[in-house]
Amino acid sequence: VWGITCFGVAGGWRIVSGGEGGKVCVHDGESGAMLRTLEGHKAYVNAVACAGVAGGWIIASASWDKTARLWDGESGAARQTFEGHTDAVLSVDCVVVAGELRVVTGSQDRTARVWSERGALLTLQHASGVESVACVVAGDAWRIVSGSLNSVQVWDGATGAMLSALDGQKSFALSLAV
Repeated sequence: VWGITCFGVAGGWRIVSGGEGGKVCVHDGESGAMLRTLEGHKAYVNAVACAGVAGGWIIASASWDKTARLWDGESGAARQTFEGHTDAVLSVDCVVVAGELRVVTGSQDRTARVWSERGALLTLQHASGVESVACVVAGDAWRIVSGSLNSVQVWDGATGAMLSALDGQKSFALSLAV
């Protein structure tokens, strides 16, 4: 298992994991029962994230196959494939901003990308591979935090402007949470 997250749904919660074989697995959080397996990636799934959307919830997945995918959380149906990274996609997060879904991916190609369901919106350049991403809505704004070698950066999610670089990380920032 390379990536794992939990998400609350009506009447319970789900465990979503990704790993070898390009599969995303969805389990019931209480019973542990396997509910579905999502297939479509052609390589390891490095990271998964979930968000509530109108009418349900979605799963985002990131893979060594250079893509990220979006899935319907309830049915498991594939909703979108995000293509454009030129190397492995190592991290993913998603958030709803003013009613619109935003997916953020981090890649070994030294970029983080911001996507809507219509396609790529922004590309955030980095000095090394982007190992981790996290995003948050804060009041009227939303922020992206990205982690790479010796660097944690904070970005404006709407404009792509870098707001700050945080000191202290002396190696890879492999995991972030906001």
